[in-house]
Amino acid sequence: MTKKRFAIVGASSRAVGMFAVPIATAFSESCELAALCDPSRVHMDYTNAQLPRPVPTFQDFDAMLREVAFDTLIVVTQDTFHHEYIIKGLAAGKDVICEKPMTFDDEKCRAILRAEKRSGRKVTITFNYRYAPPATAIRRIIADGAIGEVVTVDMHWPLDMIHGADYFRRWHRRRANTGGLQVHKSTHHFDLVNWIIQDEPVSVAAQGSLAFYGRNGPFRSKRCRGCPHRGRCRFYWDVTSNPEYVKFYVAAEKETGYFRDGCVFDEEIDIEDNYSLLVNYRRGARLAYSLQAWSPWEGYRLEVQGKKGRLEYLEVHGPSDEWVEPRERRITVLLNDGIRTYMVPPKAIGGHGGGDDLLRKMIFEKGHADPLGHQAGSLDAARSILVGVAATRSMQSNGAWVKIGDLLKGK
Repeated sequence: MTKKRFAIVGASSRAVGMFAVPIATAFSESCELAALCDPSRVHMDYTNAQLPRPVPTFQDFDAMLREVAFDTLIVVTQDTFHHEYIIKGLAAGKDVICEKPMTFDDEKCRAILRAEKRSGRKVTITFNYRYAPPATAIRRIIADGAIGEVVTVDMHWPLDMIHGADYFRRWHRRRANTGGLQVHKSTHHFDLVNWIIQDEPVSVAAQGSLAFYGRNGPFRSKRCRGCPHRGRCRFYWDVTSNPEYVKFYVAAEKETGYFRDGCVFDEEIDIEDNYSLLVNYRRGARLAYSLQAWSPWEGYRLEVQGKKGRLEYLEVHGPSDEWVEPRERRITVLLNDGIRTYMVPPKAIGGHGGGDDLLRKMIFEKGHADPLGHQAGSLDAARSILVGVAATRSMQSNGAWVKIGDLLKGK
């Protein structure tokens, strides 16, 4: 059997565990990792050390395109560069798999959609939350018409002071790298709502602020290591306490100039840490959404009101330094005639509530049916990104409504 060959650009920590190692091990009968590309030699050497056999490495992406034969490009770089590698991969005749978000502004989004159309190739975006058993169950309940036509959706997604704070340590803290959490993080959530109700967002109004991190802190430094406030800062984090982080991040600092333990109160932080949105959909549904990045608990609350009844779901996570089995996970369907149905989704292990494992099987194994449309394409990605982009425009315009169609003009 001819193996499908993949190349990865962006030897990030996500690339190692999500793609490189599984391709070379669990999916090695049908897939082959052909090459790695990253500006950091340290990161590529670290990745190769995790593999059964090392693969060719490149610091020059164009050289990898010229010298290595492969079928599909996997993009796992910083968000800033997604569009560049997607477009070059498509132009070289490759299918592309990209981590969310596909990109983080409307101009780059339009460029990707045009490039995909020209190339005749396919862009797949890894929206792993779609694959988690609770999301699949909710999608099926709504698709089966149990609560009737959807009228309103309420989604509230708090991030705790472990996971939430970490976005303000890393490169995500600058808008120029991510477009803000309303794109980088919430693209997951907007896509989830778009998918479960099978509708298209058309307009967005939003308000948000930086209320807790950044300039709001009582003291600050540039990074945790060497910080004079370490004894009284609840966010002090020792990156050297994790040997793998030392090998991957600390060892690469001189090469990349990037340090993983940035101060969460650094005044350079320019993204919002809380925001609320209203979204109107093509068929008339409305979404009310909020995110806060310094909550005592993490998870999400989803309420979907239809004309025949209501679906409610609450997922509360434990400590979020790793994904753990939620303490509470129950789907409740309340029908207008008074009948209540409670469903507990199947237990799942692995990243993103079990979604990572199921997503990998869908993209790396042949013959998987997709009746609920789990696999997301570029237009799905565009619709989720542009909710976040529209939210930013709205915040900058004192909450004015922004039409997503205006952001897609010229595609």
